Amino acid sequence: MKNTSLFMQLLLLITLMFICITLTVSVALLAGSIETSIFDFRNLNIANMIPVFIFGGLITLFTAVVVLLFTSRTLFYKIKNFFEEDNNK
Repeated sequence: MKNTSLFMQLLLLITLMFICITLTVSVALLAGSIETSIFDFRNLNIANMIPVFIFGGLITLFTAVVVLLFTSRTLFYKIKNFFEEDNNK
């Protein structure tokens, strides 16, 4: 990841989490309604939705961890530079 501002990295984290969660829920609803009409929520097949939620959750968690590692690295360097500048003055 390029050394960008902390605000942009936090915005990236929020955006990616929103996209991953929305995609997981959408695919789970699609998988749960395979045997019925697509938006018939009374007859959802929960057995089809469980694997989608598991794999989607793992992918979302992995994405969050990777982006959070880069964000925390940037935050660490910004705090380190702040204390180094404060001690030199």
